[in-house]
Amino acid sequence: SRADLEHVDSAEDHALESAERSSLYAAIDRLPERDRVAIVSRYFLDLSAEETALVLKCRPGAARMRLTRALSRLRLLLEAHDG
Repeated sequence: SRADLEHVDSAEDHALESAERSSLYAAIDRLPERDRVAIVSRYFLDLSAEETALVLKCRPGAARMRLTRALSRLRLLLEAHDG
């Protein structure tokens, strides 16, 4: 039935999302600690740039730069994993 097909699609989507999430977490784990802290603070804990700067013990501008560089490193790790 159509409901069964929707359930299969949903299960496949869930499995794919779970695998992507696992890859993301594994890549984050491979980052240097300060990069991990920046990404987790900003995107997982939803801290502001100013709050992230406090966690990193630096100025907000430096925290934003750290985050930009951390995201670049993360992107490279994810591309290498997918590549």
